[in-house]
Amino acid sequence: MATKHIDFTQIKDLRERARENKLIPDYTANFFKKAFVKAEGKIRERPRSLYAIDSIPYWIRSITKEDTIKKSFGPTLNSYPKITFDKEVGPKDQDAEFITFGHPLFESVLEWISRNFSGDLQKGACFIDHSGQLDGTILFFEGAINDGTGRVAGKRLFSYYVDSKTNSVEYIQPTILWDLQESQSKNSTTVDLDALKSKVQSEVIQTLRSYQKELLEERTRQSEIKEKYGIESLQKLIFNHDSDLLQLKARKEAGDNVDLAIRNKEERQRQYMDNKKDLEDLIKREKSLTLNTPTFLGIIEVIPPNVIQDEMRENTVSEKAAMDVTMKYEASHGRTPRDVSKIIGPGYDVKSIDKDGNTRYIEVKGRVGVGAVALSKNEWFKAKQLGDDYYLYVVWNTKDYPQTELTPLIIQNPSTNLNPKLNIHYLVDASEIKEKSDGGS
Repeated sequence: MATKHIDFTQIKDLRERARENKLIPDYTANFFKKAFVKAEGKIRERPRSLYAIDSIPYWIRSITKEDTIKKSFGPTLNSYPKITFDKEVGPKDQDAEFITFGHPLFESVLEWISRNFSGDLQKGACFIDHSGQLDGTILFFEGAINDGTGRVAGKRLFSYYVDSKTNSVEYIQPTILWDLQESQSKNSTTVDLDALKSKVQSEVIQTLRSYQKELLEERTRQSEIKEKYGIESLQKLIFNHDSDLLQLKARKEAGDNVDLAIRNKEERQRQYMDNKKDLEDLIKREKSLTLNTPTFLGIIEVIPPNVIQDEMRENTVSEKAAMDVTMKYEASHGRTPRDVSKIIGPGYDVKSIDKDGNTRYIEVKGRVGVGAVALSKNEWFKAKQLGDDYYLYVVWNTKDYPQTELTPLIIQNPSTNLNPKLNIHYLVDASEIKEKSDGGS
């Protein structure tokens, strides 16, 4: 059977990684709506997370008519009565226009933003972190990796947080922006941009090298497939042609007129040998990856609020206790948990895998006593994306830990099963946590 050669474990791992890194529709939807309104456009909400655009604002429409946009992405309609930002729409909405990267309207909005506001990135902006965890600056860079063919193998946005008190540097997910609120007042703080860029330089290079390694692993997997199904197939064809040529030459010696057949076979064999050599060269060049000089894009300042709400306040000791409780709970139920909370911004704190390879993505919240919790926009968006595989673990009374054994309150698929109040973050009160938790499993 052909299936005996297929590595299903690797396929499942690749599918899981693709799902984790999949572009979340809420990100594109929120960006597009904000940018479209900024361009004096109007977008109406419709049921089932659909939207309608009755007309395209002049600033965007003029860009959609440019040859570069039309040739690259196609024509744009004058109106869109039914659009979606989620490719996986229900059966009732298959006629909805899918708006995302590559769509002419989306690309025109991106172009308008780039032309009018790219310079503002360099000037900086001020944001408020209502959790009170961040107080410093975040620098954004674009990193690119080229391969030996001269093409871009990968391009990614990287960001780095510099703490104003400790002066420490750490990588932070760019999506952290969704968890911050734009400050309405201009901050008078001045920063030494060159000094900050110099300070994060080693971190930038280190992150780019990790990205290069990640791309190389993927290119190596791809090359193995090309070698298995490309090189080996060509080698087999060359071998078969060798056999055919031997037979034809034997017939010629016997007096048959096969000169034309021999020439055709030899020409075809040369083509296969050239194709094999070209493919081997391409595979080699595609695995030759080099770093481009990272491009500085912009900087923001992040400050804590004047008053931190109790639901938003993150107590380091309490959160650590909640993580300990969660890790022990997962292990006791036969799963293998991994702490990913040090990476700021992925939308969950723990990846826990059972013996069958199923993954739980767990967001952990700890409270000293009994109280409400807040989910950031990143966490809420990720919960919507991952559905039943996303869990909220709330650990109350962490003040009693470790003297008292604690068990997390578990809510599966919080984006469906909870009704939070949206006030910058998604606030879930204590009564709903107690009511909706399933008692653990």
